[in-house]
Amino acid sequence: MTYSALISCIFNLTGIEFGAHFTQTAIELYIKSMNELKASAASTKELPSKQATNLMTLLSHLYNFSVVGAPLVYDLVRGCLARMQEIDVEIVLKILRTCGSQMRGDDPRALKDIVALVHEKSVLNNDP
Repeated sequence: MTYSALISCIFNLTGIEFGAHFTQTAIELYIKSMNELKASAASTKELPSKQATNLMTLLSHLYNFSVVGAPLVYDLVRGCLARMQEIDVEIVLKILRTCGSQMRGDDPRALKDIVALVHEKSVLNNDP
């Protein structure tokens, strides 16, 4: 959260270019980290890297500080729910714990749609 506050201050002082560049870089690192996790999940028994979870926590805090918009966070949650692996569930839980109340305040309908999607995915995964 400290780094998010620092990034938010720099964003407010320097302008949108810094925030856009930082967000783009963080998303690119997140996608790269998720791809590495998918590739290494089948081949090794090592503990998975927490880089993706940490980046998502940072982005969630940036959302709380209004550096990142709600549509981006909702799209990231939907992306995690599309895969529905263990790491994806962990990331969604981390997002909801970090900025769930603000998400509910900003766009309650989208949050309701996400809850319905989670319910639908869980029903599909439990069917034999």
